[in-house]
Amino acid sequence: MSGRSFQEKLLFGGSDSESSEAAAVEAVPQERTFDDIQAAKRQRARARSAFDSAGHEEFIPLSPLERSALKGAAADEEVHPFDDGGRRHRGVDARTRLLEACFEESDEGEFERKQLKQAGASRMTFTGARRKAREADPLQKQTQDNRQVQPSQNLEDEGNVAHEIDAIGAALEKWEARVECIKENQERGALRLGALETLVEGSQFGLEESARKRAKLENVVEFYTDFKCFADDLAGFFVERLSKLEAAERMLQQIDTSFADRKWQRRKKDVVDSLVELGVEEAVLDVDLPSRRARKLRRRSRGSQRRATRIERGDTSAWADGWDTSESSDDGDGESEYQSDRQQFAVAVQKQVFSGVGEEFGNPSEVLQPFLEFKQKDCNRYVKAFIPDCIAEPLSRYAQFELFWWDPMRLLRDEMELAGREVICDTAVDRFGWFQSLLTFSEAAQTHGKMDPDENLVPEVMMKAVVPRVQFYLESVWDPTSHSSTQVMVSLVQECLLFDSDPSKPHVRNIASAICSRFDQALDELVVMPESSHLWVGSDLRLRQMRRACKVASCVLLWSKHGSALLEEDLLQDSAIQHFVLDKIIAQKLLPEFQRGDLCKGGELLVVDKIVHLLPMAWFVDGVPEGVVPLQQLLRDAAGTVRPQDPYAQSQAPSSVDGRHMEVLGKILGRLQCAKEAQEVLRIARFV
Repeated sequence: MSGRSFQEKLLFGGSDSESSEAAAVEAVPQERTFDDIQAAKRQRARARSAFDSAGHEEFIPLSPLERSALKGAAADEEVHPFDDGGRRHRGVDARTRLLEACFEESDEGEFERKQLKQAGASRMTFTGARRKAREADPLQKQTQDNRQVQPSQNLEDEGNVAHEIDAIGAALEKWEARVECIKENQERGALRLGALETLVEGSQFGLEESARKRAKLENVVEFYTDFKCFADDLAGFFVERLSKLEAAERMLQQIDTSFADRKWQRRKKDVVDSLVELGVEEAVLDVDLPSRRARKLRRRSRGSQRRATRIERGDTSAWADGWDTSESSDDGDGESEYQSDRQQFAVAVQKQVFSGVGEEFGNPSEVLQPFLEFKQKDCNRYVKAFIPDCIAEPLSRYAQFELFWWDPMRLLRDEMELAGREVICDTAVDRFGWFQSLLTFSEAAQTHGKMDPDENLVPEVMMKAVVPRVQFYLESVWDPTSHSSTQVMVSLVQECLLFDSDPSKPHVRNIASAICSRFDQALDELVVMPESSHLWVGSDLRLRQMRRACKVASCVLLWSKHGSALLEEDLLQDSAIQHFVLDKIIAQKLLPEFQRGDLCKGGELLVVDKIVHLLPMAWFVDGVPEGVVPLQQLLRDAAGTVRPQDPYAQSQAPSSVDGRHMEVLGKILGRLQCAKEAQEVLRIARFV
C-alpha cells in the first residue's frame, strides 16, 4: 500500500526505539513500504515528545479524526473507558478498544481486525519496555523533567486544539443546519413545482376547453348568421312574389265564381221560364222570347237525359223525377271554356310565381329545414325569437299556391292535370306536399316528451290558407239544392273544424253565416212558390217545386249529426237547422201549398210523407215540434174523411183517400204521434 490509513498512523504513532518498532512491525503480518514505517516513526516521536514534556505520561491526546471515529463507534456508551477529558489512555487495552471502535464499521474485513489486535498487544509490550528504559536512563528522566517544567505551554496548545475542535464542530452544525434548510427549501420548491405543474396542466386544459368553446361559438355564430341571411332572403322572396300570388288567388276566384254563377243563373231562369209558361204573370222577369224558347228546349233535353239515366238505374218512381242541379251540364254553362281558362291560369301562375326559384325556396320541405335545425340546436332561443308566431305566414303561401290545383267541387269534371301537375279532388288535404312537410317537421321536432313550440303550426296554416278557400266555396260555388255538392261541402267544413271547432272563433262563425246565407239564397231564388192561382194549383210545376223544397230540407239536415252518419257533432247549431226546416221550408213553403191543395191526393201525400220522415226522431222526444203542429192538425182532418167502403150499401159518400195511399197516411199519422187516427186509418186500409 502506498498510503497509510488513520488506524495505522494511530497504531505506530508513539515509538522511538528501533527495536521496538521492528518488533511491532514484525507483529503485523501485513506488508508495508519503507516510507510508511518512517512516517509512523515520526508521528510517534512527535506525540511522545509533546506529552512527555507536559508531564502526562499515561495519556495521549485524541486527534479530531479520532474523536469523530470515537463518537461514531461508541455513541451508545455513557462514559468511554479510554476517554478522559479529551485524552486517551496510553494503556494497551484503551488503544486496543479504540482501534476496535475505529474499525468496527470498516470494510477491511475480519482478517484486518485480528491483525490490529495483535499489533495492540505488541504495542503494550513495547510501551512497558520503553517506560522501564526511561526510568533507568538519567538522560531521558531529565528530558521528562524538562517537559514537566513547561506545563502552561502544553495546556495552551491543548486549549487551542480544543477551541479549534469546537469551532469545527460549530461549523459542522451550521453546515448541517444549512443542509437541513436547503433540504426544506428543496421540499418546498418541489411542492411549488408540483403546484405549478398542476396549474400548468389546468391552464392547458382551460386553453383547450376555451379553444373548443371558441370553435363551438364560431359554429353557432356562423349558423345564426346563415339563418339570418336565409330569413332575409325568404322575406325578400315573398315581398317580391306576394302581390303576384294574391293576384292569382283573385283571378282563380273570379274564374270559379263566373262558372258557378253561370250555372246558378241558368237554373234560376229555368224556374222563371216554367212559371211564365204556366201563365203566372208576376213571375215574368225575362221578355226575351227567343232566348226563353231556346232555354225551354235545352231544359226538356236535360229532363229526357235524366229520365233515361234513372230508368237505367231501375228507378221509375214518381219521386225520382228530379230537377236540374249544379251537377247538370248545359252548352250555355261554359264548361269547356272554364276548363280552358283553368289550364291557362295554371301555366301562368306556375311561370310567374315560382319561376326561377332555387331549390331552397322551391318547396316547403326545403324551407323548413333551417327552421328545424334551429329548433333542434336551441329550442329556447327559437321560441324567444318569436319564430313559432311568424313561421305560419310564409308556409301558408306555399299552401295557397298548391291549392290552385285543388278541385274538391269537381268543377273540372274529368280533367286530371293542369300544367303538368296533378289535380287533387279529395276533400282531405293530406295529399298535398305542404301538409306532408308540416307533419314531418312537427314529428322531427318533438324533443323527448317536451311540448313542441310549433304544435299549432298545422292549424294556423289551415286557418290562413284552407279555411278562406272553403269559405269561398260556401259563398260562391256550393249548390245547396244538390245532395252530392252538399256532402262535399260538409266534408270540407269538417276538415277545417277538425283543428279548431270553437264556436266563438271568427272562422267558425263565418262558416255558419255562409251556410245560412247560401240556403236563404236557394230558397228565395230556386224554390219559388207563387201566390195561389188555378193554373198553379193543379200544375206539375207545383209538385216539382214542393219536391225541391223537400230536397233542400234534406241538404240542410246533412249539416246535423241526425241527418249525416259521418258527423259526430252538429256542424250547425240544432236551433239553426230546426229554424230552416220547420219555419222556412215547412211553415213558409210547404204548408201553404198543403192547405190550398188536396192533401189526400197521391202526389201531395207523397211530399208530406217525404218531409215528415226527414225530420229526426230526436226532435219528437219532447212532443211534436211547434212548427209541425199545423201540419199534424191538417193530417188529422184528412184522416177524418177516410171511411171504409161498404160494397153492399145502396149509397155512400166516397172516401177522399184511395186505397193505395191509406197506408201511407197511417204511417205519417203514427210518426206525428197521432196514434188513434193512425190505427183507424190502418184498420180501414186492410179492408180496401
